Amino acid sequence: MYAPTGVPAPSPGDAPEFPLSHFLGNRRPSRATLVRAIQRGDLTAVFEGKGYLVTEEAYAQWRTARRRPAAVGGAQG
Repeated sequence: MYAPTGVPAPSPGDAPEFPLSHFLGNRRPSRATLVRAIQRGDLTAVFEGKGYLVTEEAYAQWRTARRRPAAVGGAQG
């Protein structure tokens, strides 16, 4: 079961899932940010063993959804 959203788990033939550490690194969100997104239901993940597993597709969709438009024109003086 997807935790904590209650979404049914994917079938075994679906995309591979990676631990959160796979998505951490240079210029990427922290583990705490990912866990908060999972708890809010913004990022789908499976809780297995002692940690969450996330697919590359779910991570990419989450990153796309949280993008903000860039400021255009800079500061007005």
